[in-house]
Amino acid sequence: MPLGLSMFDAQDRLLVCNARYAEMYRLPGELTLPGTVDCAHRDHWSKHGARGQVSEAPALGGSEATAATPMMIELADARVIAVSRQPLKGGGWVALHEDVIERHRQEQEIIHLARHDPLTQLANRALFKEQLQQALQRMARGQGFAVLCLDLDRFKAVNDNLGHPIGDALLKQVSERLLSCVRRGDLVARLGGDEFAIIQASARDPNQTESLARRIVETVSNPYCIEGHRLEISTSIGITLAPRDGAQADQLMKNADLALYRGKASGRDGFAFYQPEMNAAVEGRRTLEGDLRRALDNDALEIGY
Repeated sequence: MPLGLSMFDAQDRLLVCNARYAEMYRLPGELTLPGTVDCAHRDHWSKHGARGQVSEAPALGGSEATAATPMMIELADARVIAVSRQPLKGGGWVALHEDVIERHRQEQEIIHLARHDPLTQLANRALFKEQLQQALQRMARGQGFAVLCLDLDRFKAVNDNLGHPIGDALLKQVSERLLSCVRRGDLVARLGGDEFAIIQASARDPNQTESLARRIVETVSNPYCIEGHRLEISTSIGITLAPRDGAQADQLMKNADLALYRGKASGRDGFAFYQPEMNAAVEGRRTLEGDLRRALDNDALEIGY
């Protein structure tokens, strides 16, 4: 049979096992003989680098277990064994052992794809939100952080003039440069299109974050060479600091977007920190737009010379 099989009695002694079971765990011949105790098998697995629930007797069986108990064992050679154990009447149990490394690898790939951008392999929006919440939890213990929202300048022209394959290659190179700018523990994410975001962990003061922003602007702005094309783009960055500027994820993202808008309005290729007066400026613009719409609807505009 393709699965490993082992059967133990109520005293945790081996009754029978098949060749696949012995092969799977590389058991020496003496450990496959009837009467071998279960703990001897677990000791053998542990000595050969197995990880998982190996040391937990009820997980494998044992007289205390009265219901089926699944478990996973990770072997030193990167194989993953799924064990399905079923108690027997009168004590003891029978277990089936299946090498599920390929299935495990596919599951891990699915998990990775759900939390990472398929083009750049950076964290995606879902993972960014998750990490932002974790940063907020650490903030409660006194660890401040910064959020940087980035937008690439002149990227649309690259896509329009040279096509999306060149644009995708450019995004990959930008991602690599962003990763080279941050420290271990920081998170770089692609939120979509040419929008990126960074969580700078343990940001102790604005100067530290400003140094990162300057490094990013300089690094991203260096020319790119892709399939014979020399490409020059830049980036604009909006920055907000926690807890100085807020303690809620939505609030921090809104603040970073406001700062990014200010940075682009100031000429792009640079960065701006969030300031409270930015809210008033945006609100004033919204009020003016609303007034203009109402004026158009009511024919209430007067032209002055």
